[in-house]
Amino acid sequence: MRLALVLALAACGYPHPTLSGTEIDAPVTIDDGATDAAIDAPTFPPDAKELTKFEFRPSFALSNIAYTGAIVGGAIAVHVFHVDPTARTALVATFSTTGKMVTVNGTIQVSGVTANDFSSPVVYTVVARDGTSRIYTVTMTGRDFAPEVDTMKSASDVIDADLDRDFKPDLVAGDSNVVFVNTMAQNATVPTFDQATLTTPGYISAVGDFNGDGVLDVAGGGQTGTAINITTSGIQAPLTFPVTSFSVAVNATTGIAAVDFDGDGKIDLAGQMNGTKVDVAQNTTTGGALQFAATTSFPVCTDSFALNFIAADVNGDGKPDLVDGCGGGISVRLNQSTPGSLAFSAEHLFPVGTVPFVTAADFDGDGRLDLISANYGTMDVSILLNTTPVNGTTPSFTAHLDFPVGVKPDWCGTGDFDGDGKLDLVTVNFGPGTASLLFNRSQSGVLAMTTAFDLPTTGNARTAVVVDLNRDGIPDLATAGQKLGVVLGKPN
Repeated sequence: MRLALVLALAACGYPHPTLSGTEIDAPVTIDDGATDAAIDAPTFPPDAKELTKFEFRPSFALSNIAYTGAIVGGAIAVHVFHVDPTARTALVATFSTTGKMVTVNGTIQVSGVTANDFSSPVVYTVVARDGTSRIYTVTMTGRDFAPEVDTMKSASDVIDADLDRDFKPDLVAGDSNVVFVNTMAQNATVPTFDQATLTTPGYISAVGDFNGDGVLDVAGGGQTGTAINITTSGIQAPLTFPVTSFSVAVNATTGIAAVDFDGDGKIDLAGQMNGTKVDVAQNTTTGGALQFAATTSFPVCTDSFALNFIAADVNGDGKPDLVDGCGGGISVRLNQSTPGSLAFSAEHLFPVGTVPFVTAADFDGDGRLDLISANYGTMDVSILLNTTPVNGTTPSFTAHLDFPVGVKPDWCGTGDFDGDGKLDLVTVNFGPGTASLLFNRSQSGVLAMTTAFDLPTTGNARTAVVVDLNRDGIPDLATAGQKLGVVLGKPN
């Protein structure tokens, strides 16, 4: 490659380049996709001495993931995931520069060729044509998942909430009538829980302060979907719930939400069964015993059937909207409710892959909730970036971009798994019993994701929750299936 480059440049009348490191004088820059030759361009001023790009491309040491450094001033931060620390002792970086030469400890660096030990910070010196220089310090930090720990309890669903008000997130396990009360110290490396028993277990669950006493309550939808049962008040003493429950006539087997739909300051309930409607019951409690109005049904997924349901504020007006995963795409009905009165817009349908499980998160950091679906049928995830104006009356999204994941993805969520400040994606794949991680490499509004990185799970997990159980600032993963499993994130 380099010899061909020299001959090609000579044929064009350019001076013969010097191939020692990046000290090459010719007015072009090339990148052959495997090895970069950094070549001086005449448009760079004599005092130019920047590193404009720094990355590690996929390799045996780094698996199938490319890692790009974030350049801020003279610091370059590279965040890696599941990279053995011993593999960092001889890594090859690919970089672009405006300078004449790049060195490390006096050794000329060739982009894509020269290896360095990144187990500790590495100082790069960029030398300009006028002899001045600039220093860049490259620091590599790593994260990983610890081996999964099983609780030996099955669960149809799992959510997190601080039920005992000790500032630790607890886990509510669907269909097992168990709350796993978090007893982990901060930065603990092994998950530990006590157990509390719910008097009215739910196949799927949600939490909210329904009676306004300042304590989170638990609402659970039955597997038959005939009603949502609320266990009022949280844990009053270690490992106990009061034997008090209240039933709301809302069907819920594939989706449940506890949010204030009508803006009256009270937490309402919504649920969905497999079908074409979402049931909503307004909370009319005025003090003392719980009270809910009669259920109102709103059609959704009118083109097919509903698969799952969430409440998410799509247009940024402070009201949670109805968002459904449908056989034919993602359904959105904007919330037009006023205190005491429920109302939603007509349905808007956005195509994605087949058999989608939908969630929402601000994926590109613009302050708007984007839509993400794990598509069981097409075995990929779809991302739709939100372009809806604030307070807009019509939801709008970019066309979906699809990224392959494991077999039969049944759930998806988001978290900053590699610590670079961007939300990454995780799916739970029912087929092989794996979790697929896709790392966010988006830049300047252009959506980009890495190839899926798969990790094993146990218990045929079908759903999960991303939560920082040990409060170390690194997201953990709790999975629900034949076993409720906990995977702690850790520094690496």
